Amino acid sequence: MTADTVSPQNKYAEQCVLGSMIRENAVIADVVQIVRREDFYFAHHQHIFTAACELDADGKPADMVTIANRLRE
Repeated sequence: MTADTVSPQNKYAEQCVLGSMIRENAVIADVVQIVRREDFYFAHHQHIFTAACELDADGKPADMVTIANRLRE
C-alpha cells in the first residue's frame, strides 16, 4: 500500500460489530477471537471496542452507560 492509499474500511460494518457486542454481551467472547482493536479503522470505534472488552473481562455489563463511563476514565 502506498502512502496515499486509504486502508480498507466500512464504517457501517464496524458499527454493526460494536452494536452487536453492546446489545448482547455474550457475543464479546466470540468477537475477540476474530477481531482485534487494530482491525477498526476509526479511532473512536477502537476505543469503544477496548472499553467493551475490558468491561466484559471485569465481569461487568458492557452497555452504553458503562462504556461511556469507562471512556471518561
